[in-house]
Amino acid sequence: RNDTGNAIGSIKLMIGGKDEDIDRETGEIGCWLGRPYWGSGYIPEAVRELMRRGFEDLHCSRIYIDNLDGNNRSERAAEHCMM
Repeated sequence: RNDTGNAIGSIKLMIGGKDEDIDRETGEIGCWLGRPYWGSGYIPEAVRELMRRGFEDLHCSRIYIDNLDGNNRSERAAEHCMM
């Protein structure tokens, strides 16, 4: 949240999935950040924490981020987090 209490973005870690080929040890990170906050370092910080939680606490064997085609900023953020 920003100084006014409004949400600046969203991030989630989904374990497993509705697809049969995704097991309960696989996590997927999805995120969104409002344009005024791009480049602030919020996404890499949040992704690193979700990765820690997924691997250490939830015992995931694999976590991935699936970016929308052409979303270069999301691709760079994922690379910054070594994904």
